[in-house]
Amino acid sequence: MKLNKIVFVLTTALVLVGCGSDNKALVVSADDFCDINSPKGEINAQDELLAWGWAFDKSTGKIPESISMQFISEDTKNGLRIELNRDSRPDVAKAFNLPVEMAGYKTKINLKTLTPGVYSVSIVQGEDGKLLLCTSKSKLILK
Repeated sequence: MKLNKIVFVLTTALVLVGCGSDNKALVVSADDFCDINSPKGEINAQDELLAWGWAFDKSTGKIPESISMQFISEDTKNGLRIELNRDSRPDVAKAFNLPVEMAGYKTKINLKTLTPGVYSVSIVQGEDGKLLLCTSKSKLILK
């Protein structure tokens, strides 16, 4: 499991470096900075899904500017990254006692381009040259 996480973080970093950015973002493992409520479990890739949960930078108590959901196959040959829309989550702000009401996300997503298989699901947040990578412990099984 730990090796998979290392491979995942390195793959993400390599993809970002390959995008031609002159700035090298610091990739930080931030598994306690989010919760992926959906999607998880076994799903039909042809169905439109609602991705929702919460994520923020727990180390600063702030909400990063960008947020996306990333899907990577077990063999790391297939993947997809989808931008997410922020949403109000006053329950999260109350639970952490921080001003992070907009820490939620909720976006309809389409995974039709992914081949059937098992995928890891992560939230990637970015701001100020730092990427926070939060990976769900649950795997997504696309049928």
